[in-house]
This record gives sequence, C-alpha cells and structure tokens, in this order.
Amino acid sequence: MPEKRQIFNAFYTAPAFLIAGLIVFVDQFSKYFVRELICRDIPILLIEDIFYFTYIQNPGAAFGLLRYQTGLLIGTSLLTIAVLVLISLRVSRKEHSSQIALGFIIGGAIGNLIDRVSFGHVIDFLDLGFREHRWPVFNVADIAITVGSAIIIWKLLKKE
Repeated sequence: MPEKRQIFNAFYTAPAFLIAGLIVFVDQFSKYFVRELICRDIPILLIEDIFYFTYIQNPGAAFGLLRYQTGLLIGTSLLTIAVLVLISLRVSRKEHSSQIALGFIIGGAIGNLIDRVSFGHVIDFLDLGFREHRWPVFNVADIAITVGSAIIIWKLLKKE
C-alpha cells in the first residue's frame, strides 16, 4: 500500500489538476462577471453579426437536452469527474497531451457542476449569433470540455 504522502503528492504533481483548477477559476470568474454586469437575454454585440455576449440560464445539458433534470445532471457530473480523476492519476505525467485533455474536461465539468449546485442551472453567455441554425450559447467550461474531448479523440485516431 502506498504511503499517504505519495497519494497526497499525486494530487499536486498531476498536471491535469493544475489545469483543471485554472479552468475552474477562469470559468467561474467569467460567469461572475456576466451575472453582475449583463442583463439576461439581451445580447451585447461584440463583432457585428458574429459574436455576442448573451446571458442565459441553461437548465439542461448541451443543446438544451435533459432540461430541468438537475439532480440527474449533478449525479452524472459527479460520477464523470470521479472517473476522470482516477484516470488522470493513472496516466503518466509524461503524457502531456492526455494530462492537458483530462485537466480541461475535469475543469469544465467542475465549472458547470458549481453552477448547477449553486443556481440549479448553468450560466451560458458566449453567443456566435447562429440562433436560426440552432447553435447554442455556451461558456468557458463548455469550451474546455470540447477542447479536452477533441484532444482525446485526436490521440485515439492518431494511434490507428
């Protein structure tokens, strides 16, 4: 059985946890800014016809799936985070892209979990203005999850 000290050090030496912490900080800081300074459902134009800040409260998952299923989404998030933490502890620190990917996904999942637990919904605000094409408004956590997932898919495809 490993010493307690070795297990404790693993949490601080795994790059995934440092990246996850940074993602959570940036995500929560951006959402705080949006909650405090932007009116809900009123787009703020940043780039004409391309990019807006639009503060919305999303009671579901991606693309509005599972609306108002907060308990299920919290449980799924907790399970996902736990599994990814265990995986990241088993992945070598030298596998940089895997550590980065896991850190992005864990951080994004924690960021959205904080919203669900605190507010019962996720705060989204990055709007590409493609509403007529059903493109969702999203947030920093969503970007992190998407980037982390893309890295993992790229690594899996690269092995074949």
